[in-house]
Amino acid sequence: MKSAFSLYSAFFVDYKLTSYILRGKGKEKVEDSAVKSLTWLPPAPGFLKLNTDGAWKGIDKADGGGVLRKENGDWFLGYSSKYNAKTPLAAELLALREGLSVAKTFDIDKLEVETDADSLIFMLDTSTVNPYPHHELVAVIEEVRRMLKGNWQLEFRHIPRFKNLVAHGLAAIAMDMAMGHKSHFDPPLSVMGDYENDKASVVTVRSMIREENDN
Repeated sequence: MKSAFSLYSAFFVDYKLTSYILRGKGKEKVEDSAVKSLTWLPPAPGFLKLNTDGAWKGIDKADGGGVLRKENGDWFLGYSSKYNAKTPLAAELLALREGLSVAKTFDIDKLEVETDADSLIFMLDTSTVNPYPHHELVAVIEEVRRMLKGNWQLEFRHIPRFKNLVAHGLAAIAMDMAMGHKSHFDPPLSVMGDYENDKASVVTVRSMIREENDN
């Protein structure tokens, strides 16, 4: 496992957490273990992680947000934006496209990307031909697929909503914005609680891995 995956890759972390739970910890139920508190897993060493989310209440109320963070969980850059999107899927796509564009602007060449919109994972699978060639969003879909296949190391995965709360909060900020876009160079107060929880998860993961490696 160590040779196949980075120590902090999602696959290896999942393996370590499972081992941690099963090894001599049987008196506690899995749902009562420290795993329940993990809201964010750190990216591989040398990578940044991008979390994105879209929000949609109508054509005139479509928004999105995202955040780039370092492997230790530190904030790199966040954004909240208003979009002209006809559907929730369009808002998700536009939020993802903006996040990828931001990463390119900063010449990031190693990136992990997470979204809680599971439909995007199949739609944007770059190992296959676009399964929606006649979709009304085909132009945006193709653009994002090209960006994902760009000149960088990139992993793209789906996560549950509770592991994407900071991005969700940044999208919610855009709902009340008067302007079309806002960059966040520091965590906004409204997402600070979720951000701190994510930072605590990094500490927990590293502690678990150290303990497992010592045994």
